[in-house]
Amino acid sequence: MKRFGAIFSVMFVLGSLLLTSPAGADQVQVRTSQGDGYGRITFRWPQPVGHQAVRDGNRLVVNFSRPIQADLRPIMRGLGQLVTATEAAPNDATVVLRVRGDFSVRSYDSGSSVVVDIVSATKAETAAIAVSKTASTAPGDGPTIGVRTGVHKDYTRIVFDWPSTTTFDLVRSADKATLQFSNPGQVNLNRLASGNIRNVKGAESSTQGGKLSVTLKVAATSDIKTSTSGPKVIVDVYPPGTQAAATPAPAQSPAQAVQGGDQPPAPRSAPVAAVEQAATSPAVQPQAADTSPETKAMPLELKAPDQVTEQASGQASEQAPEQAPVQTRAQASSIMEGVVALKFNWDEPVGAAVFRRAGDLWVVFDKRATIDTQALLKDGAALITAVEQVPSRNGAVLRMTTAESVNPDIKRAGLAWILEFAPQPLIPSAPLQADAQPDSPLGARLFVSVPEPGNIIAFRDPEVGDNLVVIPVIPLGHGVSRIWSYPQVQLLPSKQGVVIKPLSDDLRVRPLRQGVEITSTGTLQISSVSAEEKANVELQQQLASSTGMGSLRPMTRVLDLEKWKRPDLQSFTKTKQDLQREVAFAKNDRIKKQTQHDLAQFYFANGFEAESLGVLSEMVRVEPEYAADPEYLMMKGAASWMMGRLDDARTDLNNPNLDPYDEATFWRAAVVAEEGHLPDVAYELRKTGSITQPYPKSLKIPTALWVAQAAVELGDVKQAGQYLEVLNLDNPSRAQQDQIDYVSGKLKEVSGDFDGAIGDWERAMEGRHRPSRAKAAVARTELLLRQGHFTPKDAIEEYEKLRFVWRGDEFEFKLLHRLGTLYLDQQLYREGLRTLRQAATYFPDNPDSNLITKQMSDAFNMLYMENGADVLPPVTAIALYDEFRELTPPGALGDQMIRRLADRLVGVDLLSRAADLLEAQIEFRLKGEEKARVGARLALIYLFDRQYDKAIESLDKTQVSKLPDALESQRVLLRAQAHIGLEQPQIALELLNPESSQEAEMIRSNIYWRAGDWKNASKSLNKMTQLMGVKPRKPLDEVQAAAVLSLAIANTLSGNEVAIVRLLDMYGPAMAKTSFADAFKLIAEPPETGLIDYRGLEPIVKNVENFQGFMEVYRQRVADGQLSSLY
Repeated sequence: MKRFGAIFSVMFVLGSLLLTSPAGADQVQVRTSQGDGYGRITFRWPQPVGHQAVRDGNRLVVNFSRPIQADLRPIMRGLGQLVTATEAAPNDATVVLRVRGDFSVRSYDSGSSVVVDIVSATKAETAAIAVSKTASTAPGDGPTIGVRTGVHKDYTRIVFDWPSTTTFDLVRSADKATLQFSNPGQVNLNRLASGNIRNVKGAESSTQGGKLSVTLKVAATSDIKTSTSGPKVIVDVYPPGTQAAATPAPAQSPAQAVQGGDQPPAPRSAPVAAVEQAATSPAVQPQAADTSPETKAMPLELKAPDQVTEQASGQASEQAPEQAPVQTRAQASSIMEGVVALKFNWDEPVGAAVFRRAGDLWVVFDKRATIDTQALLKDGAALITAVEQVPSRNGAVLRMTTAESVNPDIKRAGLAWILEFAPQPLIPSAPLQADAQPDSPLGARLFVSVPEPGNIIAFRDPEVGDNLVVIPVIPLGHGVSRIWSYPQVQLLPSKQGVVIKPLSDDLRVRPLRQGVEITSTGTLQISSVSAEEKANVELQQQLASSTGMGSLRPMTRVLDLEKWKRPDLQSFTKTKQDLQREVAFAKNDRIKKQTQHDLAQFYFANGFEAESLGVLSEMVRVEPEYAADPEYLMMKGAASWMMGRLDDARTDLNNPNLDPYDEATFWRAAVVAEEGHLPDVAYELRKTGSITQPYPKSLKIPTALWVAQAAVELGDVKQAGQYLEVLNLDNPSRAQQDQIDYVSGKLKEVSGDFDGAIGDWERAMEGRHRPSRAKAAVARTELLLRQGHFTPKDAIEEYEKLRFVWRGDEFEFKLLHRLGTLYLDQQLYREGLRTLRQAATYFPDNPDSNLITKQMSDAFNMLYMENGADVLPPVTAIALYDEFRELTPPGALGDQMIRRLADRLVGVDLLSRAADLLEAQIEFRLKGEEKARVGARLALIYLFDRQYDKAIESLDKTQVSKLPDALESQRVLLRAQAHIGLEQPQIALELLNPESSQEAEMIRSNIYWRAGDWKNASKSLNKMTQLMGVKPRKPLDEVQAAAVLSLAIANTLSGNEVAIVRLLDMYGPAMAKTSFADAFKLIAEPPETGLIDYRGLEPIVKNVENFQGFMEVYRQRVADGQLSSLY
């Protein structure tokens, strides 16, 4: 059963039964089914995905590593009796369900599917393997249990103040320790749950079968000791790395952890005494100090392979008095569908080892016991198909056969060991390292550091036919995660314990207090663990302990390249020639195909990607169906990636035949990262990063660099640093070192070491790897800009230098985008828009090119719709508009932009440029009434510019039917004014015949005035003053006064004395208060001589003409407002 280390501190919420489609979300099918006491939800993803399923109160929370798009309604339809509702969540990668009643959760991966089971409390109670035989009590809240904490120098103490004595089990699993009490109760764990108590990262309580359980989140290597004082239960949690030989709960009896069956034998000593003995006396008596040659624990000396079992058995006899094997209580139970638990009860601390070999699962205890294998097989038949106890004189050795991919998760409950079988990986939660010490004071030795190892158990593997030496251990999850190979010995992978395969007959193995020592009666042929290998192991440990990493299944691979590594040119050449010879002289097609396959792998592993592709191409030519082979697809796609052929790589790596493999997931993510979209795949790269560990140097460095960058992107500084440490120890070339320096700079930037980051980038900028030089220069510039050491102008200068350093990929696109943005920020609009247009033009297929276009449009709108261009000279503003005319938005917004720009151009007398704008608008953008309206504006501009024929032409080509009367009248007036300009006054008067507006009378009077027809001029001016609202004996404004003065002049020049007297009577007092008082008096009042001096009227006439001209009125209106406001 898959277990997860921690519940997220912030629970995500989901908004509806139908998850909407976020950008980049996977379409996931949801299926449900029901079993006896549980409901199953299967999320069918298109490719494998990381997940975590946890219970939070009455909610089930499932977090995925990628956004999900799914219809959740099948859950409500199929599991309505368990699931009552969905709840909302703030992100796209979480599903939250509200569950009815008490329940537990289990989940696991199945290919690309995620299976989540909701197990009801009733089912969990009947199937649990640790339920007391005492009569069950009705579930209830129970008494309130006080919880006290105290932080001491070496440990943190937690005290549960029960009102009466209670018994309990302590169950450990990875980073969780669960106290299963035998009574109901209520606890307030707020302080413990906060994670602020030393050694305790969190806590939660639950009720199982009406009984209280408290789960503490602690480090997997923290020692936990329990004791009681009256009704009080005391739990001491020690720091990480202190887990000792045993942590039994006092007052426990194995019988309490068994459901049904006879009672096991009573302990040989009181429980408290057993705890004291466990702390000082391990199962195997260790020597007092590692460096002393004297020891009470005799080492196992490995003779010839056929002597090893006998010699080990004899060794055990010398170590301890001969004991008859005990009849240990071992029971299997099915706790839910797909999970079978085996529980082995012991009456004293016993170490365990669990590992797989040749398809068999081995479980080894360091105490002799007889185990009822038939009972285990019967009760565990769902997942366990065979169980055999292999004879051993000093331990209990079980050999099992399980269903495919089924492995145990290991727990402890007091002195009992619990193995829960389910589809899951078999990897240790605390990987052990073999430390080669060739210069040890006691001679060359291998040392595996593990607290208090148990007895040595030696036996023969009947399947393989060789002998193994196993050292069970008590600390939970301590095993060897990989093979450690030496000339005389191998350490095999294990989930728990240390497994040794001797390769010579002179080995000695002995358990010491702090680990297992392997020496030789002769000379142990070892060398010190290289810094590279040590860094790799530390990285592997970090991966296992990172959030979620330890619970993921082992990486599934396609390629096996490690065997093709060659240390030098001579060995490379020899292998190449050997393989080429074998291909040339192959006896049959089968052998030739296999040898070609080996040759392609050999080329690829040593950095000859083109040659590898050539071999693969030939193989497909001969056998076309080979193109569907996963290894062919993987190798071809990876080789294309190495050569920069990302399209080819994507095609091959996205083939569905590669879907089951984590290695394909990694390479697919590497393609996306190489295309410049690292944030989109950072999680996948970090999750599958261990794929790169066994790769040859030529392949490992470029791929692991992306993993390191992904870790930096996700803020995992420790893992990124360990990847870089491994790469630095791998003797990188100068170009590879440049790449490492660039990523190292990014790591230091995230860590706050800005000076160190600048130093790494400057070193990369001086290197040979051109892409790293360019990327380092960009990173350096951005950091110096943020720190204030660079001004935006400095940054622009740096980026201009880089424009031609590296071209044609995502780097150039991002560089142009950034440079254009800097230009715009500095109000260098032409340079900014030109640079952004280059980015959009050069990279039209880039997914972000539409963002560039939008940025340009926004900048253009800011300039011409939000007065941004007001800071520019008008000539520059119109030139900038002409250069980027294509950014004019469509529809009404674009029309408004053109009108505003034309207004500004007319305002600064750039009439021809304004006319050009409106001409283009009329021709390409407008129709109907709006076209006629803009045509009137264009005609007015031409009138201002004295291009009267063009004014008439603009009116002609924008003439449409059924215009509003006001607009139609304005167009008539403009046409009449144009004919006046063309010296065609009679045509103008004919056009004005139907018009009776003030503006029409103004034009008529102007025609008559200029023609000297004073009689008609006076008639027209008389109508105009009335239309202007001039009233007798009422105050006059300047325009009205000018009109009255004009009328007086016309009447005087026409000799109409009666009209002049009338004007003087009606408007004399009002005109005396205007700036035209003297002129009016001169004209309207009769001179003393009785004659008017007409020569004195000439300057007055010229002055009045400035007030009565139609065009002068419109010029003033434009000056006071905008051209577009006139029509």
